[in-house]
Amino acid sequence: MLGDCDLLIERGLVTRDAIEIEHHALAVPSVAGTLDSVNGRYVLDLLDAAIDGAVAGRFNAIVTAPLQKSTINDAGIPFTGHTEYLAERTHTPRVVMMLAGSSEKPLRVALATTHLPLKDVSAALSIDGLVETLRIIDHDLQAHFGLARPRILVTGLQIRMRAKTAIWAARKLMSSRPRSNVRAHSVSMRPVRIPPTRFFSRVT
Repeated sequence: MLGDCDLLIERGLVTRDAIEIEHHALAVPSVAGTLDSVNGRYVLDLLDAAIDGAVAGRFNAIVTAPLQKSTINDAGIPFTGHTEYLAERTHTPRVVMMLAGSSEKPLRVALATTHLPLKDVSAALSIDGLVETLRIIDHDLQAHFGLARPRILVTGLQIRMRAKTAIWAARKLMSSRPRSNVRAHSVSMRPVRIPPTRFFSRVT
């Protein structure tokens, strides 16, 4: 664990013998319930240390705690979120954020955009962008989740506006696959209106 060892122990989050802590001292003491922009740079320093360790092979994975973005911004550092920061630091041109469950039949939801105001989402979507996102999802569901034939549903906010975009993206993705893969995957390219409450309800 990376962090201020004294703070973690003081708050009762860890004990000295329970977990290995790599000490990174706070810039100024932390007061519970009080935001301090002086520690804004410190938050990113911890994230940088985690990224550097993962890239160097010291860590197998990074598990981040929630952070207060305004504290970083108030320190004069532009910051929109973990996703964009990780992409920038690792020189990754496109990242896909996925929320994955752990039940017997888990729901996995990947986002076509990251941290954007809702009013900007529609303009940020494009056929090429959706194709690239779908390729990443398709590849990783096979490589990391063990799904030989991933079934990917593309949903949108306003189906009348974005149905054609989703259909063209699916067609472009399928046309770029090897023929053996195309035969192995069944794709429905007919837009269907599904209420969000039904789409995200538990399947019985």
